[in-house]
Amino acid sequence: MASIDNDFLFQDEHEESEETATSSSETPWKILIVDDEKDVHEVTKMALSGFVFKNRELTYLHAYSAQEGKALVRNHSDIALAIVDVVMETETSGLELVYFIRQTLKNRLIRLILRT
Repeated sequence: MASIDNDFLFQDEHEESEETATSSSETPWKILIVDDEKDVHEVTKMALSGFVFKNRELTYLHAYSAQEGKALVRNHSDIALAIVDVVMETETSGLELVYFIRQTLKNRLIRLILRT
């Protein structure tokens, strides 16, 4: 058990806004993680590591605020899933991002998961 904990604590950090974990020839699914806590990004990637759906692996986009999330959604129309923290800069930042995606951009394709 201690070995697993140490592996997680000392795992290499990635500073890129987009990182790909793919070796297949299929285009990976883009997953947007929007959370103001870096640890949540790391745990989410760890939980989804090795996951393949319909022969496509995952690539991650990282936003640490609702504003960053908006910019990434504007620039990446092919995001398959957004995992959004509700409370970030304000108590409703995540909800405002969801409203922006659905109402302003009229994007009904992105799957949304809200977490608190």
